Amino acid sequence: MSKTTSGNRLHVALFGRKNIGKSTLLNALAGASASAVADSPGTTQEPLFYPMELDPVGPVVLIDTAGFEDNEHTELGGIRSRKLLEVMDQTDLALLMFMDTNEDYTLEKRWYKELANRHIPVLGIINRIDDRYVDAEPIRVQFDEIPLVKISASNRVNINRVRQSIRRTAPFEFERNTIVGDLVKPRDLVLLVTEDEMKAPRFRLPNIHSQIIRDILDQGAASLSVTETELVPTLGYLNKAPELIITDPELLEAVCAAAPPSSTVTTFSLLLARQKGNLQLLIDGAKAVDSLKPGDRVLIAEACKVHETQGETSRSLLPEQLHRKAGGALLIDVVSGLDFPADLTPYKMVLHCNACSFSRKQLMARMAKSEAQRVPFTNYGLVSAYLKGLLDRTCPEVVY
Repeated sequence: MSKTTSGNRLHVALFGRKNIGKSTLLNALAGASASAVADSPGTTQEPLFYPMELDPVGPVVLIDTAGFEDNEHTELGGIRSRKLLEVMDQTDLALLMFMDTNEDYTLEKRWYKELANRHIPVLGIINRIDDRYVDAEPIRVQFDEIPLVKISASNRVNINRVRQSIRRTAPFEFERNTIVGDLVKPRDLVLLVTEDEMKAPRFRLPNIHSQIIRDILDQGAASLSVTETELVPTLGYLNKAPELIITDPELLEAVCAAAPPSSTVTTFSLLLARQKGNLQLLIDGAKAVDSLKPGDRVLIAEACKVHETQGETSRSLLPEQLHRKAGGALLIDVVSGLDFPADLTPYKMVLHCNACSFSRKQLMARMAKSEAQRVPFTNYGLVSAYLKGLLDRTCPEVVY
């Protein structure tokens, strides 16, 4: 599980006031000095992401955050508040830390409301019990009876209880538990078709390819990978047609032309779209290209920096296709990583990458923001298929 990608890990974020022990608890859970700890408040300025194996939960990402502050109206306080909200968009389970010596829980209530609005399950942690008795009831009655665990992070008291509570409180399905499991049966053959020159380092497959191959094997099916040049010869010597053919969006036309009529054809982009997001919303978003006009503004969002170095679809082929479709030049903005505008209203649509490094929570949060502001949201592969008139061919009824 050490090889599990970040996008497929349960994201557990620690929230609480400054100097309440978030970093100390993270280190106790990790069993290592993963996060810097100091007596002075405000040691943690930026969110810290720590992927690890958390027994008995499995692969997780623990996220340490800056402490809650009253001065959110200052420039620095506003930046920290925005970063906390960005972390919440990635959070599957929140650990909200308390001190029983506090008399005012206004800050905790405010951030608990933000978590509740995002439907994020919360586990309450009362820290620094040490050798004294702590009454949890005053906290319990103010926070809707969320599960509470009393600990001493510095002395590592009840840390195993926290681990067990994380397992019990975590959402049952924080991601779709299969990519192709409802599309194939045991002993089916799945053919993966890639470009002759893959955009991955030598001796490595792209992340999504590896995930899909593993999922195919988990279903008891067989996978066969070929390059575009070998597609037709391979289909010729197979003694049966593949039940499913998966390809890159750039090869879709050629693959559809060569594929046997009985084979379902789809793309890596579409499979990721249905695993991590709302597929119907993404399909509706792809059709928004019909309304684009010269001078319209379009946002292209990339989950990671890989696109910058590889010159992928988002920075070359896709914009050219959009300009042609609109009948003139569009204004295209590109953001990557965690950068994502709060105000999407200047844009006619949002085009997202496959988001293979994102969790479902992250992608769904972006989709929700776009939907709330009535801005169509889709991904590269769906737009590419729609522009080629092949969306129906790659979205058979079973895919919905």
